Amino acid sequence: MKININDIRIPLIAEWEPTSIICVKIEEMPHYKFLCGNEQPYVEYITRFPQGRSIEGFRSLIQDFDYAKMGDIICWEAGKTFLVYDGSHRICILFHKGFKEIDVVIKEK
Repeated sequence: MKININDIRIPLIAEWEPTSIICVKIEEMPHYKFLCGNEQPYVEYITRFPQGRSIEGFRSLIQDFDYAKMGDIICWEAGKTFLVYDGSHRICILFHKGFKEIDVVIKEK
């Protein structure tokens, strides 16, 4: 399904409460801030929640990024908004590259 990239929100663990999830716009993500040259929010994020993430891994994804070879981005549909289930790093890269619409797979609830 093709959707407007501005209709996407990404679940993010809240800084003030590690058991709370907030949904934010792409430009509020530490991943996107990293792409814009402000690496510190992403460094802090992966320090708090490493779960297989690394600066080197993200840099590699950015350097080797190919939209045609990219795996599925999976979202839940929530009214007129789409919540990311899998693909937050890739969505941030696409947004940074200026994509306006992207293809996603809708996950059933």
